[in-house]
Amino acid sequence: MKIARIIIFLLLTILTGVYFGLGSFTQFVYFFVVILFGTVVSGIWLTYSTLDKVKNQYLVRLLGFSVGSLMLCVATYQVKNYINQKHAENLIACIDKYKLHHSNYPESLEQLATESEEDLPQYFYKLSCHNFDYVVSNHNYILAFNIDNATYKLYNSRSKVWFIQD
Repeated sequence: MKIARIIIFLLLTILTGVYFGLGSFTQFVYFFVVILFGTVVSGIWLTYSTLDKVKNQYLVRLLGFSVGSLMLCVATYQVKNYINQKHAENLIACIDKYKLHHSNYPESLEQLATESEEDLPQYFYKLSCHNFDYVVSNHNYILAFNIDNATYKLYNSRSKVWFIQD
C-alpha cells in the first residue's frame, strides 16, 4: 500500500508540473508563485513546528510535491520554448529554400506546404499545436508564434532578428 501511495504521489507531482509547464506564461507564473509560497510556508512550518511526527510527514510530502512539481514545471516550460524556437527555425529554412528555387517568398504557408514534401512545423501553445503566423510584403516576411496571451515572438527576414512584441 505504501508503494502505491508513493507512485500516486509521484504521478500527481509529474502531471501537475508538466501541465502548468505546457500552459501559457501567465499560467506558469501563477503556478510558480502559488507553489513557491506553499513551499516557503511549509518549510517555515516544518522548521518551527511542534507538531507530532505524523503531521510533519504530511508537510514533508507537501513540500516534496511543491518542489518537485515546480522543478518539472520550469523544465517543461523551458523545453517547450526551445522546441517551438527550433520548429520556427526549421520553417525559416523551408521558406528560404523556397525563395532560392522561386526567387520570391511564398505568399502563404499553405503555398509552401503544397510544394513541400514534408509537413510544416507547428508550435505548441496552451496544450495544443498551432500554425505559425506568416506575413509577406516587399521582399520581406514576418514569422510569428504566440508565447503568451498577448505576447508574440516574431522573426523579421530582413534583419534576421527575433524580437518579442506585447
